[in-house]
Amino acid sequence: SLGGAVHVHDEIVLHSSTTEEALEEFEARYGGHRGGMRFYGDASGRQRKTSSRFSDLEIIRGFVRSRPGWRADVRFGKTNPPVRDRVNLVNGRLKSASGDIRLRIAPRCGSLIEDLEETVYKEGSSVIDKSDGRRTHATDALGYLLWGEHALHHPVGEQVGRLF
Repeated sequence: SLGGAVHVHDEIVLHSSTTEEALEEFEARYGGHRGGMRFYGDASGRQRKTSSRFSDLEIIRGFVRSRPGWRADVRFGKTNPPVRDRVNLVNGRLKSASGDIRLRIAPRCGSLIEDLEETVYKEGSSVIDKSDGRRTHATDALGYLLWGEHALHHPVGEQVGRLF
């Protein structure tokens, strides 16, 4: 993220893979990076599945800890941001109402680009259409990153003091 702008340089898309396999691919590509890393995930990554003794969060934290040269931070929210807020944040970064573009995506990120072009709301609703199983994974991942790095986290409700 440079000057508030986000640059997506690459993506890892592995169909029918495990969390461990995705981490191994990440390490193969970027294991030598020493500038610091952040891993983001959705809140469901905190839950254990019947197929594993560990949650995705625990798997990622263990993997990161076992790599002594890595400076990495793993961030999974306790709850997910509201879908509409996350979608609005991504859309606003693509192009704000004032015309600012603060999100650049490399052409090699084909799945993310397709997701951004093809993910839609169900007709007449504010519910994301997830009928195509290939859609929404990449945009969800981008949304959690942007939410973690750039969402405005102001307290809601009555506050003491001046607003402006």
